[in-house]
Amino acid sequence: MSKHTKKGMDSLSEEDKILFTEAMENVKPLDKSKHQKNIQRKALPQKTQSNPVSKQRESGRQHHIADTHELSDICFQLIEPEAYLTFQHNSLSHTLFNQLKAEDFLIDAEFDLHGCTVDQAMHQLWQFMHHSYEKKYKCVRVIHGKSRQRFQDQVVTLKSLLVVWLTRFPFILGYCSCKPKSGGTGAVNVLLQRK
Repeated sequence: MSKHTKKGMDSLSEEDKILFTEAMENVKPLDKSKHQKNIQRKALPQKTQSNPVSKQRESGRQHHIADTHELSDICFQLIEPEAYLTFQHNSLSHTLFNQLKAEDFLIDAEFDLHGCTVDQAMHQLWQFMHHSYEKKYKCVRVIHGKSRQRFQDQVVTLKSLLVVWLTRFPFILGYCSCKPKSGGTGAVNVLLQRK
């Protein structure tokens, strides 16, 4: 185990240390001379009962996203380009969620993912969301578009990945697709918890 891994494990619970050690048991360091920047990841198998991210969010358990690596290892469901997106955290009132859907909140910032690769979108979204949270923005818009890209040996929409990425941020209270005049199903308005 490297000194960086040992240092990072100091902050883990005993249970997490055991799980990590078991998971890393057969892992070997990469040969840096053969390492490629864009390693293809295989999609994780879908669980049929429930989404673990949703369970974690609904339990109200708070967690911190240390870096974008937590956004990259994901299990996702393909979402059609015209599908309407919606998420409401259990702590968000129906009144506020209805205001979000009606676009009653001022948009404090807008971020456009058009032209981004999956990796670029992931990293830039992470920066944008954390910047928005630090600036105490209440509502932001993310324009994801409807185009398809290659990811994990599949052709997907950024929209499919965005749904999972957004649930990884503990300070997101809800999101929904925009009205047609604001981008329709090619964009989402996101309501943030105040810092």
